[in-house]
Amino acid sequence: DNTQYSLNESLTFFDSLFIIFQSLNLSAIEKIIVIAPETYFGWENGANALSSSVGAFIKTLNREFQIPIKLIYSVNPEQIIHEISIWDNIEEVAYKDGIRYTLLRKKLGEFPEQKKYFISTEDVLLATGGAQGITFACIDELTNNVKPQLILLGLAPYDDSLHEYLLYSPEMLEEKKQEVTNMLKSKQERVTPVMIKREWKNFLDKLDTLRNIESLRKKGLKVQYYAVDVTNEEKMQNTFQQIQEKLEKPITIVVHGAGIEESKSFLKKNLKMAHKVVDVKVGGFLNVLKHLKIQDIKYFVAFSSVAGRYGNQGQIDYAFANACLSRLAWDYSQRKIPFLSIDWTAWADIGMATLGSTLQILTQAGVVPIPSHIGVKIFSKLVLNKFKGEYIVGGKLGIFEEKLDVTETIDKLEYPMLNKMNYQPDFIIGSNTINSEYDTYLLDHQIQQKPVFPGVMVLETFAEFYNRVFEKPMTSISNINFLTPLKIPINKSVEVELKYNNLNNEIILYSKTYPLVLKGKPLIKEHFNAKLGKSIKKIKWKKEPISEPLIPLLDKNEIYEIFFHGNKFQVLKEIIQLENGKIVAKVDIPTTSLTKNSEGDNFQLEPLALESIFQTAALFDVIVYNHLSLPSKISTIEILSKQPPKYVVAKFLKTDEERSYYNSVLLGENYGIWKFGNYPLTTFI
Repeated sequence: DNTQYSLNESLTFFDSLFIIFQSLNLSAIEKIIVIAPETYFGWENGANALSSSVGAFIKTLNREFQIPIKLIYSVNPEQIIHEISIWDNIEEVAYKDGIRYTLLRKKLGEFPEQKKYFISTEDVLLATGGAQGITFACIDELTNNVKPQLILLGLAPYDDSLHEYLLYSPEMLEEKKQEVTNMLKSKQERVTPVMIKREWKNFLDKLDTLRNIESLRKKGLKVQYYAVDVTNEEKMQNTFQQIQEKLEKPITIVVHGAGIEESKSFLKKNLKMAHKVVDVKVGGFLNVLKHLKIQDIKYFVAFSSVAGRYGNQGQIDYAFANACLSRLAWDYSQRKIPFLSIDWTAWADIGMATLGSTLQILTQAGVVPIPSHIGVKIFSKLVLNKFKGEYIVGGKLGIFEEKLDVTETIDKLEYPMLNKMNYQPDFIIGSNTINSEYDTYLLDHQIQQKPVFPGVMVLETFAEFYNRVFEKPMTSISNINFLTPLKIPINKSVEVELKYNNLNNEIILYSKTYPLVLKGKPLIKEHFNAKLGKSIKKIKWKKEPISEPLIPLLDKNEIYEIFFHGNKFQVLKEIIQLENGKIVAKVDIPTTSLTKNSEGDNFQLEPLALESIFQTAALFDVIVYNHLSLPSKISTIEILSKQPPKYVVAKFLKTDEERSYYNSVLLGENYGIWKFGNYPLTTFI
């Protein structure tokens, strides 16, 4: 129960968790379940850093030992038992108003152009780890745009005597390295390569710190630098006393970039070192925080890691610590204290991932590191636009990808035209398997004795997809294109997918088949596409009375001597008007089920009512122009009501060499139900 622990106790909690799990036989564990009391992940309020940290801890155990895990944000026993009993692949689950949710990343669009920045020369920016590595590179880029006073904290001492070495070439530095080695040997009886490496690194760190601070000062920036271990409370106390003595203004911006990392299998990790990894990130931030006046702070920035969001093999401590910082960004921002946490992936040419074989291992696993010149630009844009909350920044995420996308199994009793949903940052993919055994309507929709997936079932599929994604009925759809017929061989299955683009609202339906000639690779063919969301154009329709003649112009038998439709698709009762470019049909919707679902069809739309619109306009083409037509494009569909349909009115607009164009409306007893705007029928041969 994270409400029983304060943030200051997070290190103690980590130690306990570490000891408990290292003492267990992990190969015997079947599942790990974490139950957290926050509502809706703490997304809107009440975010708690400990829940996120424990979540990252168990995610890392999953990555390393393949133990199934689940983090459940609920105190409702029924919801908790439900999650344990259904046990799917979704690792984080929360409930709100009885609806089940998980977290999904969403790709950012373009950054807005900034003409005025919230950071000025009056601000004081404090950066931990700010004199070296990624943190320095980001501060350096930021100060190309804004000029706050800087306070940098780091581990390497500031050594003013090293100025001459700033001009040294690589060859000259090699000579200096030999000098350092000789000096070390003169002081020690036994000198190992590890000792030489450590001593030379200390020299290079001091040189790098001096070079970076001098480069900032050359830009006209005021820079204070303090060499201090952020985990040492006493030394941090002394450092802040020195800062206050020199500072005339309060610290207003904090960038916490300090961090250390040691990748090693969990069972081989040492608690002392693991504690240190967490302490630098979490304890270091707390040690800074206790010396600040929160009312003075305009902005917090924390350098976190994708390991904190998704866990990562060998980084159980690093994941725990970074997850804590990222959830703090939620918490502080909810309390109107702007806080940005950046979950970095590996950087290509600077940072901890460049040490040892880490970068090579990540590259082999498909991770594309961030080039430093791009990473620093993104940092500046996030900060200058004052983004708040948690953001992932990276190239291709390789090994992380399988944990980033969320796949959901769909109940076909609820959504007959879907069986899975896959949520990705740019796209949402819905899928279904179509076959005549379940989709029995196919047997009544055959062209030249071959079942063809009906356009109205495509629209139903779009509507189910829309309802599942947006949790509301689809009321309009536009720019619908019927590209190529989707033929479904009898007694064979065809896999179809819907691909929805979050950025432009376009949805595509395509089939995936596996011809022998492609040796297991899918043949992908696009059949339909459309735009989801509100239609821009509204269809204007003048209401006119409809009178039925004593004898219809065509009755049902005569209509279906013309058309190819089987019983389930015989939706027109009779034609009652045909004059002045207008045709009116009376509707008679069959009540038989379209699928093999024993509990009936739970459709979002009424597909057969839609079919009556297509057939009515097609009859006009047959009678007036003497050719059979199929729909090819619909500009706009508006869904106005779910009344039982009675009439279809189709108004002919124009014709060209290939198509006839119509506006149509489906009418109930007293009200319009559907409107179809400017849709063409293509001549079918």
